[in-house]
Amino acid sequence: MWINANLANLTAAETIISANNRQVLALKKTWQQQKGNSKLPKIFSYQQFLQNTYLQIFTNTSKRLISPIESRVLIGKSMLILGQSADNQLLDEVVKNIDYCHHHLISFEQLSKSHGQNSALFCSWSKHYPENRRLNSALKFLIRQFLKVL
Repeated sequence: MWINANLANLTAAETIISANNRQVLALKKTWQQQKGNSKLPKIFSYQQFLQNTYLQIFTNTSKRLISPIESRVLIGKSMLILGQSADNQLLDEVVKNIDYCHHHLISFEQLSKSHGQNSALFCSWSKHYPENRRLNSALKFLIRQFLKVL
């Protein structure tokens, strides 16, 4: 896939932000077709751009962005702590629903008042997840501090 655009005015020193990874690949292919083997500009998806910007701004902080894999593991731990076996299919659905709630600004308090057993269970996992994440990062911070002393 490539993009039907004239890239003649762009230089290798510029940064291009696209909507997703597919557009990043399409821009790279279009660049190669139009400019041959010349140096590529920095091309990021919006998510990559936000992550790189965050890392550049907050380099000396104990807080960091957690990866989707770490987030998934922590959600699974929250489910196990609250007595639910966390198989992959259920964990996939919980992660999708948490993302959906965040993207559509649905609060877990509002969802828990819907009087459904499934929504109440989901809300309990979702409310426990940030606490589990804080405990996990606090533990990592204490381990780092301990290793510095040694």
